Amino acid sequence: FVTYYISLFSMKTAADGLEQVFGMIFWFCLNFFTITALGVFISFGQKYLNKSTSFSQSLASHSYNIYLAHYLFVLAFQLLLVQQQQIPVEIKYILVSVLSVVSAYLSSRLFIRPYPRLTILAVTGLFALMVFTINP
Repeated sequence: FVTYYISLFSMKTAADGLEQVFGMIFWFCLNFFTITALGVFISFGQKYLNKSTSFSQSLASHSYNIYLAHYLFVLAFQLLLVQQQQIPVEIKYILVSVLSVVSAYLSSRLFIRPYPRLTILAVTGLFALMVFTINP
């Protein structure tokens, strides 16, 4: 980390000729630390999170339905939050991400899997409503 900050500081305060040299050092340090962090997170996940739990099994069994349903919730939550100018964009991103995944999981668990035909009928009805009510 020391090399990273030294090269960043040196790059900003260097003379014209040395700016490229310190920029290259900064670039290599940034990539090295990024790859190192990814390796640490992957090894942490393999060691501590690579266990089968009831929650992970439930997520695995509902994964395709979550994949199909999450986009609808992403769009809905984005449309709800687009008018809120006082909320920072980062908070909106976190809210939309968490709410869409949780909503997709709950809809898969409560509606899609138990009532697949009703779900197809509801999605078809929503599509038809959208086609007939939205004017281009």
